[in-house]
Amino acid sequence: MPIPERITLYRPRRRLVLNWGAIAYHGLRTIGWTATNLLVVLGLFVCFLALLGNLSFDGLLLQMNNLAVRYLEADAGRRGSFQWLLAGLTTVLFLFVGLLRWHALVPTEPPGDAS
Repeated sequence: MPIPERITLYRPRRRLVLNWGAIAYHGLRTIGWTATNLLVVLGLFVCFLALLGNLSFDGLLLQMNNLAVRYLEADAGRRGSFQWLLAGLTTVLFLFVGLLRWHALVPTEPPGDAS
């Protein structure tokens, strides 16, 4: 029976090394993608109110004033219902815009690859 050159009774664990540059890159990229999508959704709401106001600035402000007055005069149940409706519409629009902009989140080549 051959004798091994070195007998290892303890094998040290490899230390987990995190690539902080890649983590920061992908984190900032995801935050930027999310912020852009939220701004697009906000722009869609502004466009909707502008369309209700016949695409004029005065009409936009009149519609926003009308919405604010009716919201403040409503009871708590109707306010809650409106908030759920607004949250659901925002979520659906965010998912739709995110689906359309998915290509902007997925990188085409690894970061730092200069070739």
